[in-house]
Formats: sequence, C-alpha cells, structure tokens
Amino acid sequence: MQISENQGRRSVQVSQASVAWHSAYTKGLDLPPPSLVLDFENGVYRTEAGAPHNSFGAAVNFSRASGKVVTDETGTPQALTADTPGFDWATGRRGLHISAGLGGGAADLVSVTAGNWWSNGPGCFVLEASILANNGGYDRLLDLNDGSNDNRVSVFYNAADARLACVTRANAATQAALIGGSTAVSLPELVKTAATFDTDDVRFLVNGGFVLSDTSALLPSAVSTLNIGASFSGHRSEIVAHSLVYFPQGLTNSELIALTQ
Repeated sequence: MQISENQGRRSVQVSQASVAWHSAYTKGLDLPPPSLVLDFENGVYRTEAGAPHNSFGAAVNFSRASGKVVTDETGTPQALTADTPGFDWATGRRGLHISAGLGGGAADLVSVTAGNWWSNGPGCFVLEASILANNGGYDRLLDLNDGSNDNRVSVFYNAADARLACVTRANAATQAALIGGSTAVSLPELVKTAATFDTDDVRFLVNGGFVLSDTSALLPSAVSTLNIGASFSGHRSEIVAHSLVYFPQGLTNSELIALTQ
C-alpha cells in the first residue's frame, strides 16, 4: 500500500489564496514574504515570493533508489515504492522523512535548484526538523552550495559536541564557523534553527537560544543547489523535515529568536 503526497495531510491548511498566506511563516513579524517555502507538514510549496504555490514535485528534486516504509497519521506502516516521497507521522507531526539509508535501504536525495527564490546576496534560512539519529560526525541538515566546498552555507549536527553548527564558505575559504553554544541537542529531538548571512554578518541559533555571530565574512557566490538532509558530497542525516523557509534578506536577532522559539 502506498501513501500519496496528499494522504494524511492535515485538514486545516495554510490558505493558498489569502493575501496574508505568509503570516504562518513570519509569525506576526513585520517581514516580507519568504521567497522559498517548503512546508512539508501542511503541503505548501513556493519557490518565488510573488508566484502561486507549486506541488511538491514541481518545487523539490527528489529520488530514492529503493522502497521504504513510513508511518501514516493513524500509526499504520505504509510501504512506498522507489522514488515516492515518504511523508511520515512517526514523530507525531507530518513531515518529509529523509533517510540516510541507515536501515540498509537507499538514501533519500532531496534538493532544490537555486532559482528565483535565491537572493544571490543576504538571506536567512529557518528550518524545523526532527533529528532521529546520528549518521556520522557532520550530518547535514541543509547545504546551499556550488557543487563543491568553495561556496556554501551549511547547517549540520556536530556529533562530537552534540550541537548544531553553521559554516559558511566563500572563494574556497571558511568565512564563519558557529557551533550551537549552550543549546545541546539530545537525539532524537525536534529543532528549530536559523542561519542569517550578509557581508561581515553571519548569525546562527537553535531553539530560540543564544545567537552566535561572526562579523568578518564574505558571502558565498555562484551557488546552484540547496541540498536538504545531506551535503553536496554526502554527510547524510536521518531526519523528518517539517518546514524550511528562506527570506531574501538578513534578519535581526529578535526576529531570529521569535522564528525559532
């Protein structure tokens, strides 16, 4: 039995027609609409602030070489065929299960092309995900990159410190390396994290905690892909991603805290 992209979706969803559709993602803050919305919990996908919503398949590049089993809203296991996205309720909330292949099956490959949503300048990612298990030393939650280690913004689980971390690189050099301060992550755990970046201004926090910062940094250039649950070269995570949004501007500390509490 297969679960479709829509099966198990919440009956109350974010209104697609409302002029204030983005209020669910700005939490009442005086912010412009995010230019990228991947709301796996409610089935809302936008890849340009002023454009209508897309389907999952139109917004996300997805593949998996084997079948897998996920849990539906009633707690019933559902078997999926290869290349079918796994929307899972195992954490008590709907999300996209992105597997590192720990159980012997194939890994889920999830990415978004850096198209009109990408500002090619200052910006901010806000991610909500349940991290299920550790798969290595540097399990990537999100990785915006140019297909190499030269230009990237990367958020990952640092197993040695039991913290999330954010690294930015530009012109083949590390610009910022921020490890999640006093906010420890004990797996499995639901995390809300944000990374904002501008020239000489990279900031990062987890679960509304202390905002880490680096005031000497260049912006990455010529990025092409946003990988979710992995880096461009691997370092895969075992997660259920609930939502990922991108604002095409840097955010203040108070805004970062409000969006990740």
